[in-house]
Amino acid sequence: MKYFIPYLFAFFIPLAMSHSQGYVAALGGGSVPDHVYEWMVEKSDNGKIVVLSYSDASNSLPEFFKSLGASDSYNITIDSRDKADQQSIYDEIVSANAVYLRGGNQWIYVRDWKSTRTEEAIREVFNSGGVVGGTSAGAMVLSEYVFTARYGTVYPPDALQNPTAVQLDLESDFINVVSGALIDTHFIERGRFGRLIPFLFKLYVQRGANVLGIGIDDQTALCIDSDGIGTVKGTGAVAFYTITGDTFIASSPQGYTLENIKVDQLVEDWQYNIVQREILSMPGTAKQVDTEREWELPATTIWLSGQDDVAFNVTNLMPYFFEEHDPDNLLIITTPGYCSSLTPLTEYLEDEEIPFTIYETGSGSPSAIEAAEVMLFAGHNPVDFVELTEGNASVADAISQKIYVKTPIILFGNAGKLAGALFVNGVDEEEWAAYLGKMTLHNGLSAFGDFIFQPSVFDDIDFYENRSSSVLWGLMKNRSRLGLYLQPEAIVSICAQTGVLRRYNGSPYLIVDAKHTEWVDSSRYRTSGSVGPRQVVAMTGLLYHVSSIEENYSIEAGEFGIVTSKKEDIATIPAELTLQQNYPNPFNNQTIILFSIPRENHVKLQVYDILGNKITTILNSRLSAGRYDVSFDTTALPVSISSGVYFYRLQTDSGSIVRKMLYVR
Repeated sequence: MKYFIPYLFAFFIPLAMSHSQGYVAALGGGSVPDHVYEWMVEKSDNGKIVVLSYSDASNSLPEFFKSLGASDSYNITIDSRDKADQQSIYDEIVSANAVYLRGGNQWIYVRDWKSTRTEEAIREVFNSGGVVGGTSAGAMVLSEYVFTARYGTVYPPDALQNPTAVQLDLESDFINVVSGALIDTHFIERGRFGRLIPFLFKLYVQRGANVLGIGIDDQTALCIDSDGIGTVKGTGAVAFYTITGDTFIASSPQGYTLENIKVDQLVEDWQYNIVQREILSMPGTAKQVDTEREWELPATTIWLSGQDDVAFNVTNLMPYFFEEHDPDNLLIITTPGYCSSLTPLTEYLEDEEIPFTIYETGSGSPSAIEAAEVMLFAGHNPVDFVELTEGNASVADAISQKIYVKTPIILFGNAGKLAGALFVNGVDEEEWAAYLGKMTLHNGLSAFGDFIFQPSVFDDIDFYENRSSSVLWGLMKNRSRLGLYLQPEAIVSICAQTGVLRRYNGSPYLIVDAKHTEWVDSSRYRTSGSVGPRQVVAMTGLLYHVSSIEENYSIEAGEFGIVTSKKEDIATIPAELTLQQNYPNPFNNQTIILFSIPRENHVKLQVYDILGNKITTILNSRLSAGRYDVSFDTTALPVSISSGVYFYRLQTDSGSIVRKMLYVR
């Protein structure tokens, strides 16, 4: 039985800055421009800045702060939990006007500094009007919710595959100078939009927490004033991911779906109100988009895959295609030198007795195109098909005519980029192409004019930034409305008659809907050796959709059709008896325990010590089916308890579950 988590937005919508007096500088990693550090020095009233880390570091950063006007600056190494709890460390930190956390491993920060005098001192600096900053992992631990990396880092494809996996370990209430938020860094560089969305999903489903996701690019910072107004500074972008009243979240044993995660991605000098979760101001470089312009919908049915490999497509795409089509003449359009790679395809077609012809660009005849009942495009680099769009006019006209009469087209992997009116090239040739401004735009087939496509988005970490940037940059440059990221295992079709995008197999896919984007902008930063500005963009009002279920997505409606048909009678009843890990854990005095029951039941929730002695009964009553959270407060116990491991047990008529928790006084 499926269970859905629909519109529960009044459940938890916190203020994003908890009555803050101080300032926050969250840096996305890498070499951030000097004016970010200048901002920190200015907001600290040119006072003392201490640089914290769990390991020894050079004096270059403290010396740099002093060169910018700080009265004093030096490193403090806090390499154990015992040291983090020393009064002398507390005194040293609270005497500063600003605190800066270096990058590294956020799990060491959480493990060794949480619930210590070091954490208390950092908050005291903030609450006294000082500055708290950090870079990379040091920035990630500044928000209320933190991806801890307790079990190592999590890569986007793994997070998308299973957003509730234990590896996505999320803590709360650590330093927490940006309440109600979760910060992720190295954002576009490491494709981390593919894990921030699963983080928000897990927090919402398991904790009922409506969290603001903040993704910060490398060489970029979000500088937040004491009134909760954040200004983007640096070479890249800061993206704000919000769950709104239009967001739909569904989870079931078969998978999960998210619709309408709102994303405002901003570049330098844009300002965002963290408290209200809305754009406050934009620079004069922003350009308005005509949201009333006519849609360029699919002109013919399009089949796409997540990778170039011909053997993969023969096994995974072609059988689905031939379930729906029975052509007498399939035309394979390829590029010079690629014919030898087509052997698995030609052998398959021969075995299935499907007539086919091969057309090689530069040497084929338009008459072969005119006779085709299906056109299949296979080739590693889409720019090699330039003859079809920017070269031979008779060939281009023949292709356009076939699309006009709705001849189905199949595009393997990167050839799928040709489907749009324009496509982004130069993505896979050089690791830092987007950073160096080397991606280029070329004319496509206009089979779906409002479309930008990127396959194999998370296939090679060296190309994460290029592939992540390509869709948004292409949408911005062409003012297109729909972007699609596919992972290597995915197969989809886009039906011209219904305007529906259908997923057949493989990993979850991500859809970017830009139909509501009103303003755009782009980075103006150029580095040494670049040919243009960094290809990172600002776009307002984007809507992200992701699903791991084989569902139809309506392009015009902007929603998954199968889920949509059930929205009027959504079942909010959980599918099974569950008991979640308490949070925070470890905890000091108070923690929250969440559980769900699939039907009306008598429920007993009790706490035991490690010897099996009952400490207290938290709950003992009959409850309706649903999800619940209860608080366990050690200060309310009749006797005090010592630090250590305890167990909490959920018992119902249909079974019981036990989990352990760690209490730290």
